[in-house]
Amino acid sequence: AAADEILATALPSAEAAAEFFRVLRPDGQVAVATGDQDPTGPALNLDAREVERLFAEAGFTAVTVAVAEGRLAVAARKP
Repeated sequence: AAADEILATALPSAEAAAEFFRVLRPDGQVAVATGDQDPTGPALNLDAREVERLFAEAGFTAVTVAVAEGRLAVAARKP
C-alpha cells in the first residue's frame, strides 16, 4: 500500500525518514510534529540542520524544519 500524505507525531530519525519515503507515492508529502514539555527533552536536542539532512538523505526534497519553544516540525516532499 502507498500513501499520498503522512502526518506523524514521532521524533525524526533516519529510520523514520526512510520508512516515510518507502510508503509515500511519488509527489507525496510528509509532515512530522513533535514537542517536549521538558526543556532537556529529545525534541529540543535535535539540530534543525541534522533533521533536514536525515530527510534529504532519505530522498526527500523541499525539506523544511521549524523549531520553537519545545516543538519541532518537519515538512518534506517525495519527488
